[in-house]
Formats: sequence, C-alpha cells, structure tokens
Amino acid sequence: MTSSRHDQPVIATYDAADLPARRDELLERRQPAVISGLFKGQLLGELTDAQKVREALGDLQVMIGVNYIDAHLANIRNFVQGSSAPIAIDKKPGLLRDYLDLIEREPTTRALTSEQPTPERILDDCNLGAVGIEKVHGGYGNPLAQRSASEAHSLMFVANAGNASDLHTDWDGRDVLLHQMFGRKRIVLFPPESGFKLFPIDIFSTVAVNAMDDAERAALIAYAGGVEVVVEAGETILMPAFWWHHVGYVDAAMSVSFRFGGVTDPDAVALIGSVHRDCHIQNIVAGTADPRRTEACKAAARRLRAAAAEPAPSAREKYRAMRILAAECYRSTLLPGEHAPAEPVITAEDFLDGALCAFYRRPPKGPAWRQRIWQKREAFNEAIRRFGRRLAYQA
Repeated sequence: MTSSRHDQPVIATYDAADLPARRDELLERRQPAVISGLFKGQLLGELTDAQKVREALGDLQVMIGVNYIDAHLANIRNFVQGSSAPIAIDKKPGLLRDYLDLIEREPTTRALTSEQPTPERILDDCNLGAVGIEKVHGGYGNPLAQRSASEAHSLMFVANAGNASDLHTDWDGRDVLLHQMFGRKRIVLFPPESGFKLFPIDIFSTVAVNAMDDAERAALIAYAGGVEVVVEAGETILMPAFWWHHVGYVDAAMSVSFRFGGVTDPDAVALIGSVHRDCHIQNIVAGTADPRRTEACKAAARRLRAAAAEPAPSAREKYRAMRILAAECYRSTLLPGEHAPAEPVITAEDFLDGALCAFYRRPPKGPAWRQRIWQKREAFNEAIRRFGRRLAYQA
C-alpha cells in the first residue's frame, strides 16, 4: 500500500495473521482498511502477474464491454437532449486471454472486463475465515435477500492502465473486500456524508476524478474529507457499505471482490430496492449500521418505507414528495453539533426528475388489462416528455 501524499489521512492497515483477534475491530470501525496476506498460500495469492493468470484462467469465458460509467454518463446526456431509449452497455463474449491480449495490443482501450462472476476454481480454494466469511458464491447475488456477515458474493474485474470506474457509490448496502491479484489500483474514498459535496446524480458523482492531476485530486480529497491509497498486488482493501469510491487502474490489473454483511436492518434493506437514490437516503440507510446513530436512522428508514408504499397521483409527484421527506428524515438523524448541508437553490435532480422518478413508476395491481392500459399510457406520456426535452434542447 502506498499513499500519494504525506499530508492526506492514512488508511489503517492490518496483517491477516492478526485478524482472528482484531476482526471485530476491523468490521465495527466502519472505515476503510488495507489487509496484507489475506490469501497467502491460496490460488488468489499466487496469481500475481498477467502471465500466471493467462496460464491458470486464460480459457475462462468473460464478457468484454465498454466502460459502464461512460455508458451511464451518455444516458444522462441523451436524456437531457431528448433521446429515446437508454444506451445498452455493449458487451461481447470472449476468453480472458483474449482480453489480456487486447490490452497488450491496445493499451488505451476503454473496454474492460467488469463484474464477472469469480470462477469456481478460485472460490474452491478461497478461505476467508480470518474475516468471518464461511461461504462464498460467484456472482453479485440478490442485495435484497437476507444477508449475513458469514456469506459473500464474489466478482472479478480486469482492465488496462488508465481505465477507471469513476466516482460512485454502490447501492446494495454490503461491505466489500477488494483483493488485488496483479497490477495496482488507485482508490479514492469518501464517506457517505461527503456525497453532498460530490455533485451526484443518482449514485454517480459528476466530478471526473480520473481526469484530475495529483494536485486537483488532493484538493478534492481535502475539501470533501476523503482518502486516497494505491493498492498493491497481494493487498486487500475493505470498503464499507455506501462509501463513495473512485477506482483507477495505475497498471493493467486484475482484482476480485467479496460483498458481504453491511446493512442488515430490514426497513433499510427494503429502501434499497423501493425508493429513489440520493444522498439523504444513502446516509439514512448507511447510518443504520453506525452505532452512533442506529436508532434514529432505523426510525427514519421505517418512516420512509411506509411513505414509499402510499399511492400518489403520478411518479413525478411521488418522487418530489419523497425527496422532501428524505431530507426531513435525514435531518432527524444528525448528531448534536452536526448540521445538514445547505440545500442548493436548484439541483440536477430538478432537471432529471422525469428520469429519476422511474423508481416510482409501478404498474397497478389487478387484472392484466389494467396493467396493459397503464403501460400504454406511460409509453405515450414518455414520448410527449421526450419530444418536449428535444425541443427545449434544440432551442
């Protein structure tokens, strides 16, 4: 592990040999940490360069696609301009060795292999008992299912130097262990409460960290209260649920993630899949796992869950009402001496509410004919909204 600047906060470090005695401390801190030697003596700990991976896993079937952050930003741009359907993230099947060959031939490609289920041949030799994980499944899993700190779901990531998953937060509410197999990654992390300073739309910050130089990145970290670390091959970083993170590839690199535990309050987990995504909701759900504010955040989550189930005249009106309620509920969870961030006069959400309210566009219960009528009405209304946006953009 290396830190880019000596004047930035330092992430805590742990040796895997000490974890049986320090595991509770590691997980209850709700702070990032770097662990060394977690997979020593295991297959994950031995695949330390691209050639070893090519020999051991080269025949693995993977999906090779465009950078998904690029696709999401394009969707936002197209929505504002009045385009119709979201851009599908273009992915093509191939072998892992094909992708490793691609990044050797085209070192500046934006293609990557992201969020692939970790193969069984790795998981069968995977022992995470040091952090209390007893069972690991390949894939993402169901974030709304009952979760356990002793069970994890694992994904694999490979990309070339210069590629990145730019600043965003994950919405599944699980903690993540990210193990670096080969190469290095620069990871910039911000706690949930920093989200208000990161100009987010949905779960994506509009701050392009990957385009910043060292001085600009350091200024952002100082302003928003973040931390930066370069994770080396053989190291594993713990990223608590709902922390904002930018993951940049310093070298061509490969890593494996393990998603586990995190938020367990049933009302908070229900919110993950039933309401819009903004910083107020994020901090309430994350706060249910914070001992300092657990009870207040659980009460806020119950109130929001009940409100989400109430009918509304339209999805847009529902979205606007839920945004106001979420801000009110968030203020009720603040500790003495804390202050809610100043609300801007106007935000990106005010322009994008026609898209972000989609969380509340739910077909009515009842016979199929009623749902078909609802779908046709929604399609007609969306066409009218899209035409209006296109006229406004062209004007």
